[in-house]
Amino acid sequence: MRELSDLETHLLRRANLSDYVKRSAQIYPGDVAMVCGDREVTFAELNDKVNQVANALLQLGVKRGDRISVISHPCLEYIFIWFGLMKIGGVLNPINVMLKGGEIEYILNHAEPKILVVEDALTPNVDEVKGQIKSVQKFLSIDLTGSAVGEGWEDIGVVIDADVSLEEPLVIAGDNDPATLIYTSGTEARPKGVMGSHLNMYMTTMHLVSDLEIGKKEALLLVAPLYHVAGIVLCLTSIYMGAKIVIDTFPDPVNIMEFTSKHEVTIWTFPPAMLALFPSLPGFSKEIVKSVKMIIAFGSALPKAIAEVWKGILPDVKMINYYGQTESGPLGTCSSGEDIIAHPGSIGKPHRLVEVKIFDDEEKEVDTGEVGEIVMRGPTIMIGYFKDEERTAE
Repeated sequence: MRELSDLETHLLRRANLSDYVKRSAQIYPGDVAMVCGDREVTFAELNDKVNQVANALLQLGVKRGDRISVISHPCLEYIFIWFGLMKIGGVLNPINVMLKGGEIEYILNHAEPKILVVEDALTPNVDEVKGQIKSVQKFLSIDLTGSAVGEGWEDIGVVIDADVSLEEPLVIAGDNDPATLIYTSGTEARPKGVMGSHLNMYMTTMHLVSDLEIGKKEALLLVAPLYHVAGIVLCLTSIYMGAKIVIDTFPDPVNIMEFTSKHEVTIWTFPPAMLALFPSLPGFSKEIVKSVKMIIAFGSALPKAIAEVWKGILPDVKMINYYGQTESGPLGTCSSGEDIIAHPGSIGKPHRLVEVKIFDDEEKEVDTGEVGEIVMRGPTIMIGYFKDEERTAE
């Protein structure tokens, strides 16, 4: 009786986030996974495309642990690259689309990606520092706006439309390997690279299914950027559950209303300021947003007055004020239901998967009502800061 190889042992019990695509393709092959503009992709088509990208990246020499940086608004091409990369153990480094020259240069030289993917209109922000970026071997552009790109950029089609196998790549990839490298400035002068593993985000997915009750029948309006951990985990959970993702590449209040009505969106995720804006828009009506069953507010406390307005518009809507951080994957706490109105300004109760306490400067737990620092632990907490063992230990 032969022993299992390392690859066989890994494949037997691995946790790889890209397997969400494969499994939903097996269960719901013909169901729509994503809508972006006038393009629809089924789960079966999505899995084929992800495998195609994974095999194309292998052919280009991308290996387990290699980074690919992406500067782009959400789109299908972005998601194809992301999941194809995870399938072979690569690491997504999503970069804020608002960053310019020197800010981009610092992150790229710290992350040391092998490939850089940028939407066409944003390539000039990279061009001004291109000569200082040493690790990138391939510069790829996504045609989102029809903008011209400069010399040295290749179209993303060389990867997502490559003439390669659509079969599953059988490699060791996942588990405690990093899946994402997200730079967050926090209180430091220089942004820190937060490494989130496949297992971290597996557990976060379980939270969104249990605590937020995201299910198969949902339709998520993806407006949260994919350089933000909130957008990433909502996207992951929707694919895991076989739900539909409606991608709003360049969101504004008008197309948000249009997409919500047209695609019968059930989940909204917005900062409170956006929620305050919608009811005052010309043409707004309850009829337009009647499909919305869950509103997740993040980024700041949801004022009681805004919650009451939305309860008046949609009496049965589930409202959630979410607190977390990139380092916690992004678990933390949430306030929901009547608690939002009864306890305005509160960040609510801890999520099931994390333990939350408040400590003072001497690292002792404070009494109820005392001021201190929020401290969390649990299986969603980051691996650590990239290339920074000292801050990780702190």
